[in-house]
Amino acid sequence: MTPELHRFYEDYRPFEMNNNLVEKYNKRARQEIYEVVNSLMDCKMIEGESVYNHVHRMQIYVERLVKLNVHFGEELAIRMVVSSLLSCHDQFILAYHLNNKKTKLAQLHDLLQIAKLGLKGKNSTPSTKAPILAFENGKEKKRKLLPKLTGRTRPM
Repeated sequence: MTPELHRFYEDYRPFEMNNNLVEKYNKRARQEIYEVVNSLMDCKMIEGESVYNHVHRMQIYVERLVKLNVHFGEELAIRMVVSSLLSCHDQFILAYHLNNKKTKLAQLHDLLQIAKLGLKGKNSTPSTKAPILAFENGKEKKRKLLPKLTGRTRPM
């Protein structure tokens, strides 16, 4: 306790002092929780922003909520990060959901970095014949998409 607080509370009984401190600092914590949750909900990836910076910013918000004793599950944090990505990551998002593999936020960050290397040099709009990234036992592999059928099933 700082000397100023000690002088302020020297005439208080312990129970009164505790109640006063909880009341005083609980309001600040609620306000900070509100601000952090709003920042996290408004966090969307900006065109041109690196995946690393975006996910790192969101990790900081999640860690701050955990320090404020907000029960924030890893699965919810991952879903929020995935939903905040740009449309150029749609192939990654599809592959991530199809594989249904449980990951941690740090692992998701690594997978996004790997997927980003595959997106370099491509347009921000994914092509219909782009490979899908598949995850298996911590390793990634590429699966080729089948070409679209033109409507004719048999040659005449």
